Amino acid sequence: MSKQLWVDLTDMLIWRGHFTGIQRVTYEYASRFYKDGAKFFAYDAVDGRLIEVPFSLVEQYDEMGTKLDPKTPTSRTTLKKRMRTVIGTPYYKLSPQKQAALRPYVDVTNHTVRSILHQVSKRNNKLLHVRASPYASYPTAEMNRGDTAVLIGASWNDSSVLDALIESKQSSGIRISQHMNDILPIYQPQLFSDELPGLFTPYVTKALRNADIVTVISEATRRDIVTFCEEHDIALPRIEVVRLGDNPQTDIAAKRPTAFRSNEAFVLAVGTFEVRKNYLLLYQSVKLAQIEEKELPTIVIAGRKGWLTEDVRHMISLDPHVKEKIIWLSD
Repeated sequence: MSKQLWVDLTDMLIWRGHFTGIQRVTYEYASRFYKDGAKFFAYDAVDGRLIEVPFSLVEQYDEMGTKLDPKTPTSRTTLKKRMRTVIGTPYYKLSPQKQAALRPYVDVTNHTVRSILHQVSKRNNKLLHVRASPYASYPTAEMNRGDTAVLIGASWNDSSVLDALIESKQSSGIRISQHMNDILPIYQPQLFSDELPGLFTPYVTKALRNADIVTVISEATRRDIVTFCEEHDIALPRIEVVRLGDNPQTDIAAKRPTAFRSNEAFVLAVGTFEVRKNYLLLYQSVKLAQIEEKELPTIVIAGRKGWLTEDVRHMISLDPHVKEKIIWLSD
């Protein structure tokens, strides 16, 4: 019986720009599993099949998600280009200032549009002007009984890869391993955009009903999954806690941001700038310290923009008593 490990790299095919947490986890998993003989697959939405992809797909990026050879053409149509095809270009013709003013509303609709486009593209490729699959020459991923397929990325945006694996499990006897950082959109929906729980909950339900093993990053997530399975009458799959580490080694030369004064002490907060990271508390701490006449070091937030942040960003950037004490660094 075969015991080949297959790792899903669908996110690596569709992602553009620097990696966020999900893509970094996928990158690190792939880099480490490759040394242990893993193979890699992805879902080709155009041809509707699971394809085997080479490790070179990972090797073309560094750990931050920067393409090592920027001249290498991308092979998938970006979300922005598809949006322009479907809804036209009025937003993209606006001035940068007007685009910035509308950005919060555009961000809120991003996941909804992405989900709609995935579904439309499967039903009518002509509408999106999608050409023949750029992966048509890639071989089909031949998974056999006893093989394990590992899902790591943001598959809730489009469950096609999970659906294909479930079909393969039923026909070929493969095993499915689903990685879950958390299931917060289910139990704390107020921290996310309106539509995400509607995408996330059905996916988690399907994944838990069909996964042979679920890996999580904390005991808290494990408890949430146990509770969810009890509430929805789902047979509890095997759950393993896998603590994520870090990789402090880098070839990127360190440089001090221009906003810093020489040798100035600072507090560093690393993480996506979003409501559940509680940066509002940092803002309030700085305000309280000023009222009590206490001196705090500069606070540096390093992370790209995430969910529901516009109010906090507005206060931090415009409050004359705070904007010099909290610096937000983003790409």
